[in-house]
Amino acid sequence: ATTAAFEKGETIGIVGETGAGKTTIFDAISYALYGDASGSIREAKTLASDFAAAGTVPQVELSFEHRGQSYTIRRTLAYIASGTERKATASLVLPSGTEISGPKHVKEEIISLLGLDSQQFRQVAMLAQNDFQKFLFCTSSERADILRKLFATDRFSEFQKKIAERARKAKLDV
Repeated sequence: ATTAAFEKGETIGIVGETGAGKTTIFDAISYALYGDASGSIREAKTLASDFAAAGTVPQVELSFEHRGQSYTIRRTLAYIASGTERKATASLVLPSGTEISGPKHVKEEIISLLGLDSQQFRQVAMLAQNDFQKFLFCTSSERADILRKLFATDRFSEFQKKIAERARKAKLDV
């Protein structure tokens, strides 16, 4: 098990030599939030350790704070125990104590909460894992969409559209 704890408001960097386990941490965070591995090459089903004892439940738990509110996510990978296939599970405990269950429902809630889907999250949160180049080379509209969501600038886009419409109407009235 890998455990990492960070203080509120801290900017972090995960650094280390090749093979030190940085991607494992990113995979755990990405899987906890979205049910996906952190990179486009790996799949979630490959995340379970080959060295875990038989019968060990492959799981991750992530507690985080967002906008001053605390959340906890628990997920298990699909696995086989005693010859029976167990499906992946997920639960998200909201600040109110309400629990959302099921991989699909938890993923939808995380996307709504963070305003980023798993691909966008990887592009902005895991730039050092060679995804920064992908961010740089994605289309202008994709990059603008990611940045708009990341910095919550949608209201400015709406304002810009209203100003442009008023200017267009003013030209027609002349």
